[in-house]
Amino acid sequence: MAKSHGRVAVLKLDDLDGVLTDISTYCDQASFQPSADRPETQTFGQGAKRREVLGLRDGGTISVQGFFVPASSKLHGRTTKLLVDEFDVSAYFDQATIRRTCDLSETQTFGDDWKERGVPGLVDGSMSVGGFFDSAAGGADAIVRSALADADGQVVTRGYSLAIGSLVDVLQAAETNFDESVNENEVNRLSAEFVADGYVDLGVSLHDLSAETATGQFAPVNESENTTGGGIGTLHVTAFGGSGSPTISILHSTSTSTSAVLGTFTAITAVGAQRLTVSGAVKKILRARIDTAGSVAGGITFHTSFARRGFAYGTAGTYRHWCGMLQTSGSQSFELGPEGGTSGKRKISGEARLSSLEVAFNENEVTRFSADLMADSTVTFGTF
Repeated sequence: MAKSHGRVAVLKLDDLDGVLTDISTYCDQASFQPSADRPETQTFGQGAKRREVLGLRDGGTISVQGFFVPASSKLHGRTTKLLVDEFDVSAYFDQATIRRTCDLSETQTFGDDWKERGVPGLVDGSMSVGGFFDSAAGGADAIVRSALADADGQVVTRGYSLAIGSLVDVLQAAETNFDESVNENEVNRLSAEFVADGYVDLGVSLHDLSAETATGQFAPVNESENTTGGGIGTLHVTAFGGSGSPTISILHSTSTSTSAVLGTFTAITAVGAQRLTVSGAVKKILRARIDTAGSVAGGITFHTSFARRGFAYGTAGTYRHWCGMLQTSGSQSFELGPEGGTSGKRKISGEARLSSLEVAFNENEVTRFSADLMADSTVTFGTF
């Protein structure tokens, strides 16, 4: 008899460069659910069901749960920021969940013994929020009611912080429903569901939600590698007192001494939100800049970010790594050791693809993630 405790378990997964890496320090739960088809084969004259033929085997789902780590440390949900169009709605909500999924159809052919999922399909995403009913102008009630009838959808940014360099989730969202709950014994609450119109992108903040009264450029963010898949710029202007029509640009470069314009948002004349799409090469260093066609002396309060597409970097096990897996066409190697990773201990290994990623932000809890990977072809049961 050789029982073991889950605290010794080991989980390894490819980083985005294809190097098998131990991500155990980010995870506290993992489950593996293989299966085998055993179709019924009974015939006339038999009094019980028979299952004489082994069909396809399936590595199934590897479910992983753990702590949301943007870069190097765990975070509490109380720091979450949420912007919807020109509104900072962080003060109205205490829960938010971001979901990303990828369709993974079966692709096995004659001669295969294991189910395969070799071709990633469409990526999708959604966001749900929950908080307190508030009827003030620009409050939760007004925003969710108007969003339901808005054919253009909403520009949404969610971050654990909006400080320059912080990771943010950005999406063009379409509200599908909302719920206002009234209870004799509780504070009135409100919840809403949004689906993504396109990708849920992972970006980096290039300007905190703060006021500026002069032109200039802001601190650079070095994202380590150049990319070639373009990306999305997002701008939220929550207050505008200028007399002119300033423009905000996103710059990129390979050094902090020189920069070129990657893209420029439409000139600003009032509060609002914008998205900017760029294609092609994006250099590794990003920063934001305000230019003007008049004056910003009256002040402009804004947040802007940029989300790369097709990135292939990020420490294995961190949030960037998980999000990047949904942008890669290849599978990831995995190794799961229920008893640990020392020599002779049981090892489950194979190839898998990420099918879903969810992060739940709660005012009262440490932020957690959950992910499902689907096995692609043969799973091996061996030892380290």
